[in-house]
Amino acid sequence: MFKQDIERTVGKVLNDNGYREVFLDKGCIYYIKRYSDKLAFYVRCSDNRHHNGAVSVEMFFTAIQLPDDRIVTFDVGVHIEILEVYFGITDELMIAAGKKVVAVESNIGKVSSVILEELKQPYFPKKRNEVFKDILLIYDTINEDICLQEEFNSLKKEVCKCIKKNRTSEILPLCSEFIDRLPIDYFDIRNIQMDIDEIKDCLDEQIYAQCILDV
Repeated sequence: MFKQDIERTVGKVLNDNGYREVFLDKGCIYYIKRYSDKLAFYVRCSDNRHHNGAVSVEMFFTAIQLPDDRIVTFDVGVHIEILEVYFGITDELMIAAGKKVVAVESNIGKVSSVILEELKQPYFPKKRNEVFKDILLIYDTINEDICLQEEFNSLKKEVCKCIKKNRTSEILPLCSEFIDRLPIDYFDIRNIQMDIDEIKDCLDEQIYAQCILDV
């Protein structure tokens, strides 16, 4: 019921404004939209009434990452509480929440430079932020390599196909094959000292996060 309620109200407003729905479970739905090659909007709609909580709509403007609750614990970027309601939930309220998200989105662009700087130098240094920097390092190194652009774009297209067909388990093998085709010293000569399996996991996570915004 929650899914249908969200889709016909806040979800419809957001879909009409270019957002894509990502269904996590019966009590949590995300709506996502790319802002740039580095940043995106994530709108979390959650139902906690079974725990005597509220129905809430939250907006995150942050670095591109997987649309799940890791975003909630990620300190980089902007988190805005759009709506939190315990009783008297109506379609009008939820539609208004969607309209507020769109209004905020259209006026928040100037914050992007702050978030990009925060990615380089977090205000709140935590392990999660350090892990994410490694993920970005792997993706950006490959994505910005002119010699790999054609092959990497082909990989992105294959990942998009996997997402569309709901065959996301095939993404990691595709990334592994891509990494295995690189020169054996590719990362060493770029001063990236990471285990090869960790490199593959990093690429898998970020390319999935990037491509899901574009399917």
